Amino acid sequence: MRRFAGVILFAVAGAALASEGARLVPAPSNRLDVESLQRGARNFVNYCLNCHSAQYMRYNRLTDLGLSEKQIEENLMFASDKIGSTMTVAMTRADAAAWFVAVPPDLTVEARVRGRDWLYSYLLAFYRDEKTPTGWNNLVFPNVVMPHVLWNLSGELIHVVRLLQMEKLRDVSQAEIHRAAQCWARQQRSNPNAHSYGNSASFFIYAAKKWLCFHGRLKPSSAPRTRFADQLGDFALYMTEKQGLSPQSVRSHCWKTSKFLSWVGERHRLLARVSVEDVDEFLAMKGAAGWNRKSVSVAAQALRAFFR
Repeated sequence: MRRFAGVILFAVAGAALASEGARLVPAPSNRLDVESLQRGARNFVNYCLNCHSAQYMRYNRLTDLGLSEKQIEENLMFASDKIGSTMTVAMTRADAAAWFVAVPPDLTVEARVRGRDWLYSYLLAFYRDEKTPTGWNNLVFPNVVMPHVLWNLSGELIHVVRLLQMEKLRDVSQAEIHRAAQCWARQQRSNPNAHSYGNSASFFIYAAKKWLCFHGRLKPSSAPRTRFADQLGDFALYMTEKQGLSPQSVRSHCWKTSKFLSWVGERHRLLARVSVEDVDEFLAMKGAAGWNRKSVSVAAQALRAFFR
């Protein structure tokens, strides 16, 4: 657990941290991990870009991370409506100096100046300090005026790590989180200093999921295997390899076909017994339920290809 303490340093509050001094933690960076880079872009615009600019970086360069311009405009652009704009902030230097004493630095080339290990360690090294104006201090940058912007991701993380028995960062299932949350709730009930223990399990789950999602370590919940799953999987493979359909078309056809299979599965045990009348009745029912003509037509095409 002591080895992992460096990775979750921002989860541990108190002056005890300061007594150990600052030691840079190697940043687990991988420029080939596209999903991690995309999460970094998401976290940067949500947690950093309110105060720090990146004025030598344009939003459209985020397409280098495998993002489309539409994804960037809908999810990452909060300070501009032009994809070619630089990543600036609305706050003026005068306001920044008045509010924060020092102007937050531009972060475009900060990693090159400071180094990745410094930045990573800095974000992990915040601790509680009631003597500072923000209530936070930092081991790597003592008396920095910046507050702990990731504080809402920490909370009960030291207990999350302890109860999940995490010696290092690893993938964690939601079932494992729920078991640990129940254990945490039982501990809270026996703790005379605990408050509102009735909600402690749900808060534990919220904190654990948020932190694991931040690191990309939360396993997706496994949906129960449905009837005709094998046939649906073969259908998706056929559309991809034989018909050359786009991933969006494959998903759409599979979704509509799965709706039919779920409905018809309550009537027949075998697909061989499905009739044209069943298909007509299903499409008529969905049309009456609100599917437009195009959706009904696409569903008909998907089912025709499925039963071919």
